[in-house]
Amino acid sequence: MTKTKLPAKTGRPSSYSRKTADELCRYLAVGESLRTVTKRPGMPSIQTVFTWMRTHEEFLEQYTRAKQEAADALVEEMLDIADSD
Repeated sequence: MTKTKLPAKTGRPSSYSRKTADELCRYLAVGESLRTVTKRPGMPSIQTVFTWMRTHEEFLEQYTRAKQEAADALVEEMLDIADSD
């Protein structure tokens, strides 16, 4: 019986790190856009962030929570502006 050799994995290894994910989500939570955050030094590309969301369940949850916090902060800011008239 011959063994079938699996093809070698291609592509770059994942650059996911909890520290980078935390930092990225902190920026998102205060309202920065993903495009702006990924332009910062040391931040992953947008494509990498999307890959992280598909492959790291904990990151997807963290990202979703950060975007919800950003939306809440934006609503609060809009209410403050409306109340100041």
